Amino acid sequence: MTYQIFGILTILFLMFSAIQDIKERAIYSFPTLLFTAWWFFYSIRLYADDIPVLIALWSIVVFLYVIFKRFHIWGDGDSDMFLLFSAIIICTFEGSGIYGFLLHESIALSISLILSLFIGYIEALIRKRGITKRYGIAVIPGCSLVLITLILSRLFNSMEELNL
Repeated sequence: MTYQIFGILTILFLMFSAIQDIKERAIYSFPTLLFTAWWFFYSIRLYADDIPVLIALWSIVVFLYVIFKRFHIWGDGDSDMFLLFSAIIICTFEGSGIYGFLLHESIALSISLILSLFIGYIEALIRKRGITKRYGIAVIPGCSLVLITLILSRLFNSMEELNL
């Protein structure tokens, strides 16, 4: 039941964040980090029998997060959203191990970036602007679409298992 509650609340937040990123190119760090903390604590419950794997997964995620922040690869809000993205992947594909996590994370990030490029192109056409270094692409809409799809897929699968 915890996944369902976190999932629904997170979907609402992701929709808000995607719209916010398109409108203002800004992501609010506090709610993003709050949702990340919720998913982090949920991951501890999920991986209670496999804590070494959980420590390895979170070590990889935090290492990448520090790299993103230190070298300004993405904006601060985008980097914070990466933490949430990874937390949801960890909780959605629990039990897949380190290599499974890396595979799921890589595929999900690739799809989200492709979607972000597509959304950015449509946005540029609508606003009659080019995509430039100064007016870049909003990354969060693509990430949000991928995460919403993953969460909904997991929610529907859990409902199917319960015969609802």
